[in-house]
Amino acid sequence: MAKILTSMKNILKIDFSILIFLMPVTLYLFLLFFWHINDFYNITGDEPHYLITVDSIVNDFDLKVQNNYQQETLVSRSFGGSLAPHAYYSPSGYSIHGIGIAILLAFPYYIAGVIGTKIFLAVLFGISIPFISYKIVSEVSKSKRWSTVISLAFSCSLPFYAASNQIFPDLITGVIITYATYCLILCEPKRKSVKSWIILLLLISFLPWLRMSFILPFSILTFYSVVLNTRRVDGIYEISNKLLFLIPVLSVVLIAFYNKVAFQNFLNPYGKQVFTFTINEIGLAFLGLVYDQKQGSLLQNPLLIIGFFGLFLFYKNNKNGLLLVLSLYVSINLPNSMLTLPSLYGGLSFVGRFAWSSIGLWLFPLAYAVRLALSFQSIKLNRILIFLMTINMLTQVSFYRVALTYNHFLYNTNIQNIENTTNNLYKEVFLPVKGLTGNIFEIEKLLPYYHDLETYASHPPNYLFLMLSMSLIYIGKICYSKTDLKNIKNSKF
Repeated sequence: MAKILTSMKNILKIDFSILIFLMPVTLYLFLLFFWHINDFYNITGDEPHYLITVDSIVNDFDLKVQNNYQQETLVSRSFGGSLAPHAYYSPSGYSIHGIGIAILLAFPYYIAGVIGTKIFLAVLFGISIPFISYKIVSEVSKSKRWSTVISLAFSCSLPFYAASNQIFPDLITGVIITYATYCLILCEPKRKSVKSWIILLLLISFLPWLRMSFILPFSILTFYSVVLNTRRVDGIYEISNKLLFLIPVLSVVLIAFYNKVAFQNFLNPYGKQVFTFTINEIGLAFLGLVYDQKQGSLLQNPLLIIGFFGLFLFYKNNKNGLLLVLSLYVSINLPNSMLTLPSLYGGLSFVGRFAWSSIGLWLFPLAYAVRLALSFQSIKLNRILIFLMTINMLTQVSFYRVALTYNHFLYNTNIQNIENTTNNLYKEVFLPVKGLTGNIFEIEKLLPYYHDLETYASHPPNYLFLMLSMSLIYIGKICYSKTDLKNIKNSKF
């Protein structure tokens, strides 16, 4: 009897808050199975072409896909017909798409086909995204309660529950980059074991294999890792753990060799014709990935707007960390912003896809915003945080309802006209009944719009949201100067 009572007491001591982190993966899997049962959002765009490489690895044990396009496969069955390869493979038969995601999805495809790959991704993201976001916010804010709330709000929002089952490399890249940045700027590198550095460098070295354009964030993260492992001894700079950096070097050599064999080009299979170098076009897409009413990260997940409030504290506490985050953000979104139609904003895929790789970086200023709000004692900024969290929750519930209700709603509309798509995510929130007309005001005219080259520079809400961002940075600076600085600076970094 005594042993039973002791066991009961031990069970009661367990921290069941971990169960809360089952919410994102449950949300992701429910949406995936709902779409699958109702035949919503079948694989389209580049998804089947990534999967063809997976099929080639599983069935042919090679990376040449030309023969796989000519055969009936699990991919063609899921797609609903034969796949037209067009220009999706080189003259030598290799797919122009990055092979990293194909390598990652080979085993789940072997076990359960196309749906197996989607389940694998949903579970992977449903576990990793809330975990990483919790670690970042808890390291900065020092509040377990707020870390739990913020990580749940972040991971249960767009684009994650919709993107979690999409066969694209962008979200995988985002998870790797966010985790690597967390390790480099919030974890003390001197305390990292050789094993930890090996795992980190392997993850970083995987980036170019997902898409060759990710060579830029790969280079930045590798360089930052070298800097952290460099020390000055007697006026001479020495790199500790030198052999570890053979991992990224070997990765670059192998990917260059593969590209040369497959495309007769060391860098990538794409030509210059798919890129634009016009400042006006680049500015539209670059700002649109942040602010656009359908493509922008801040409009899909309004919680991130709070991050501007924490930018000044981020700068004061960790200048090098802020520089790393900004460098990564630009290295990801600038090449994406240079792509022309039909690849603008991610081509035929879900809205905002090109921002999936960088959206996790918003967690760092967001975490500092929470830290500043909790340290500011003269007014109850935490109440403002609660209010903003409530608004974000209601917005995400509305978005989730739309994602469950309308097929095709989340697709880009800049490529072709698809039934049930819209240029505005918020329109369906205000018009909950499909086909309802006669709304009092047109919500799309009140939100930032970055689709038309001729009008985006003269659309007033574009400037209002830019001013809001600058104002939040300034308010954060004022709050920093008036709060108890000891409460802010008593952190590890």
